[in-house]
Amino acid sequence: MKKRMIAIGSAAVLMLAVLMLAGCGPRTSTPSTPRLTLQVTAPASRSTVTEPVVTITGIVSDSAATVTVKDIPVQVGAGGAFTHDLEVPYGSNTVVVRATLEGQSPISRTLTITRNLVLEVFEPADNSTAGSRQVAVNGKVSDSAALVSINGSPVQVNEDGLFTSLVDLYYVLTTINISTHLEGVAPITKLVAVTYQP
Repeated sequence: MKKRMIAIGSAAVLMLAVLMLAGCGPRTSTPSTPRLTLQVTAPASRSTVTEPVVTITGIVSDSAATVTVKDIPVQVGAGGAFTHDLEVPYGSNTVVVRATLEGQSPISRTLTITRNLVLEVFEPADNSTAGSRQVAVNGKVSDSAALVSINGSPVQVNEDGLFTSLVDLYYVLTTINISTHLEGVAPITKLVAVTYQP
């Protein structure tokens, strides 16, 4: 009986030793894919623009990833860089840039791009003086499709958005009203005060 117990005990010790040796042996594992990263390099996350097209640029850490801008697929270069020209309407626009890679959760970056209509008056300066009864009003509107009027009279706008017009000064102090209108966009008005000093 004792010999049988000793034999069973020896077998158990031997099995335990084998298991320990197996656990201490070299382990092999399949290398995991690095976590995907996405960076949008331009424009800034909150941007204000005047042009109808904005260029979105960025880089993804794995060129095998699929990148979309507002759900539009974008070509990714060998180094992971990408670029996409996006049309933006007037107002606030939310743009989601998303990258996906098989076996990983998608990642995204959200941009807020606001497109504004801009009216600039180059001359005359506000609160300026003039030595004659007529002054030239020169300016620029960011969208050549906009209508520009000076003191209620329409003014021709060139393809580059520039405009010019002569305005009569009927009073010692004249306030010139320059305004622009574009469908779907709030009108813009600028007032320029000019004093006539002969």
